[in-house]
Amino acid sequence: MLIEADLGTDEDDFVSWLQRTHPQTTNEPVINIASQSNSEENRQAVKAPVDSYTVLEKKLNEAQSRFLESLGEVEAFQQLMREHPELNNSLSIDYRSAHERSSRLLGHVSALEKAISRLSGS
Repeated sequence: MLIEADLGTDEDDFVSWLQRTHPQTTNEPVINIASQSNSEENRQAVKAPVDSYTVLEKKLNEAQSRFLESLGEVEAFQQLMREHPELNNSLSIDYRSAHERSSRLLGHVSALEKAISRLSGS
C-alpha cells in the first residue's frame, strides 16, 4: 500500500525515493546458496571455525581495549572528585555514565571469552 510519505517531494530524486520505499533493494549480488556444491560447503565448514575464531579474537581485543579505556575514565573521575570536591555535582553524571559503560563492556568481554572458549572446545 502506497502512503503519502512514499510519494516523495520535488526535492526527492528517484534513487533516494527507491531506497526509502524499498530498503532491501541494494546493488549487492544475490548469492544462491542452493547452487553451491557439497565440496565447497565442506571447505567452508572447515574454514568457518578458523575464521570465526579470528573474528572473535579481534572483537575481544577491541572490547578489552575499550573496557580499559572506560575503566581509566572511571578512575580519573574518581580521582578528580576526590581532589576537587567542588566538582562532585558536575562530574557525577559523567562518572556514572563511564561506570555503566565499563560494566557493559566487561559484559561484552565476558561473552566474547565464553564464545571463544566454546569455539575452541568444538
